[in-house]
Amino acid sequence: MDSSAIINAVVQFVLVTGVSFVLLCLLASVIRFYELSAPAMIKPHMAVDEPETFQIQVAQRISTAYRAPRPFGLFIIVFSAAERAPSADEAGRAAVVARRLAVVQRAVRRSDVVSPLADGAIGLLLEAARAQLPVVAQRLRALLRAAVGEVGPAGIGGASYPENGQRGQVLLDQARAAATADGEGWPLAAESGARPAEAGEERPEPAQADWMDGLTGVLRQERVSRVMQKYVASHRRDKRPVSLLYLDIDHLNRYNEHYGREAGDAILRRLGELLQRQVREEDLIGRCGDDEFLILLDCAPADAALVGQRLVGVIKKTPVTGAGQVLKVTVSAGVAGYPDHGITASVLEAAAHTALRVAQESGRNICVRYEKNMRLTQPQAAARVDQF
Repeated sequence: MDSSAIINAVVQFVLVTGVSFVLLCLLASVIRFYELSAPAMIKPHMAVDEPETFQIQVAQRISTAYRAPRPFGLFIIVFSAAERAPSADEAGRAAVVARRLAVVQRAVRRSDVVSPLADGAIGLLLEAARAQLPVVAQRLRALLRAAVGEVGPAGIGGASYPENGQRGQVLLDQARAAATADGEGWPLAAESGARPAEAGEERPEPAQADWMDGLTGVLRQERVSRVMQKYVASHRRDKRPVSLLYLDIDHLNRYNEHYGREAGDAILRRLGELLQRQVREEDLIGRCGDDEFLILLDCAPADAALVGQRLVGVIKKTPVTGAGQVLKVTVSAGVAGYPDHGITASVLEAAAHTALRVAQESGRNICVRYEKNMRLTQPQAAARVDQF
């Protein structure tokens, strides 16, 4: 074999090896990318029993409530000791539990969560305001009593978010306590510092406008700074990385000028909905100014930059209908995080804002991670002193 053939074989081997390595790196990056940006959920392979699954569902609902302020309620339906084990054999007990679960499922919507709990109890998680829960409880009691071979539940107790607490275990404990004391009267745990309402009495919807932006459904601008300081401080104490991702709608003022304010509002509303679906439950979203959003991410800046670039791409591909027009929208993004770029929320905010400005000056529709050679700008929010 002559030398030219050997050289050609070596070149081909190097090319094939190099291309394979690049493809493997791209595949690993894509997998890692979707793991970081996928919304949190209960995975099918997670080894949790049904009571634990119900507790996780409650916790996830509370996490979502901070970004999409929807009230919800939960019920614990308990049965007496004799009713919990009406049959001596395991198959008979399983049949009774299945029949009760079927009765409860018929009484609620398909989207509501019905789960068996310990000691033969049943947990129910539903999206409803507190004023609606007594009606649901009365319907459940009547249906269970009418079921074939059933005497009815020993008690039905409920709790509502946020009136009865902000933590899942607190809500579960209050619902179970109300179920234990339940008779024919009020089935819900009393609000803190308030009397139990009479059955059928109207209660006002929980006022969350103080926290949430009415147009986009994310944290209001006035609340972002304090939440951001707590979020960064807690990660710093635990020595965990945290990142700030700034998103700015490119040329929103032009949409307002050409199509009217209705189009601009439609863009903001659609972007708020999109961001809530695209980030994980543990991440937080706030609105900053007229056309900016801030996302607090539980990951290092390098990983947050991948999330940011993905969001930029998703938003570009998502049409927005506003003022009778189908609009194409793009955003620019900047990322900074602890410990790479600072230790306080105000410094990280300024760094992320600087990276955003670089993205805009570089042509927009991209995500840029902060580098120390960038000239740091100080947005107004950064002038505040961190309190945590």
